[in-house]
Amino acid sequence: MIRLTTLFLFACFSFYVSAQEMAFQGDPSTDALLVAPAPAPAVYFADRMVPAFPAEEGNFADFIHQNLKYPELAQDYAVEGTVVVEVNVAKNGKVTYSRVAQSLFAPLDSAAIDLVRELPRFKPAARGGKAVAKKMMIPFKFSLR
Repeated sequence: MIRLTTLFLFACFSFYVSAQEMAFQGDPSTDALLVAPAPAPAVYFADRMVPAFPAEEGNFADFIHQNLKYPELAQDYAVEGTVVVEVNVAKNGKVTYSRVAQSLFAPLDSAAIDLVRELPRFKPAARGGKAVAKKMMIPFKFSLR
């Protein structure tokens, strides 16, 4: 067992010395290490994974809070909760498709879809520096408080 361990260590040391010798080129007496030029830096684009609400319109949550209409029927029945709407934002930032992904009460669902139709153009999602279409989920919270 000791012989195998010694043989293994000797083999590893030999490979280590061989690898070091290959790193040197030219006159070994000068110990000049061959240094490869650094590769050109890769260009990375700042990808925007989700569409961004336009800054000139303010905060997205504030926009929803100011423009979301609570239907009277839902108020009469004291219905509260969250409606989730799935939207598709196209390459140009326009919402091209929407559907209710999580329903709560039909009048509240309609109010959420109506607000989605009023949304301004988003800054589209980006991949590799290019605009791409992206689906996203928008929760609309209805609360009587």
